[in-house]
Amino acid sequence: MVERPPRPLRTATLAALVVGAFASLLVALSLYPEARYALTPRDPVELGSFAKAELGGAVEGRYVRAEVQLAGQPGLGFHRIGEGERRLVRTAPSEPRRDTAPRFVEHAVPAGAGARFLPPRIVAGRLSRVGELGLRHRGLARPLEGLVPEASSRGWVIVDGEAPRSAAWVMGVEAMVFGFFVWNVVSLARILKRRPAA
Repeated sequence: MVERPPRPLRTATLAALVVGAFASLLVALSLYPEARYALTPRDPVELGSFAKAELGGAVEGRYVRAEVQLAGQPGLGFHRIGEGERRLVRTAPSEPRRDTAPRFVEHAVPAGAGARFLPPRIVAGRLSRVGELGLRHRGLARPLEGLVPEASSRGWVIVDGEAPRSAAWVMGVEAMVFGFFVWNVVSLARILKRRPAA
């Protein structure tokens, strides 16, 4: 006869499984936009001028190519895990219209680039809303909001250099994290079916 674990150990195990399931679900949801992007067509959608392009559901989350004007525009520098410096820069608005949402480009900065570095004029990458950038951009919304009001709620970003094939690794991480979520839920259900020791 197999002895059941003591009640405190069972409670601790249940708590750990609940926390594990919740955490893995949050990570899976935060990676979903990038995982979905990995499955989009590999040919970019041509937007022309990013400042003038019509943006919406038809191009959101797609691989796009656009002409941008970044020189002299406000931006902020940051680092993603395992990568060099990157900058998130507002594109120069084509005309002062209040109904135009803020538009940004995230691009890499070469190592050792000094004051003479010129940002790209043509970019190609993932088009996303600021709020849907994902886990690797966590924490950028607040400083971006300080830079440009309504950036996190209405802003659009092209992540330069991020083609669908370069996001394929996210599919593997997403599958692993979702598998961990399923394992936690199944384990939780099995333990709850057993009657606790008296």
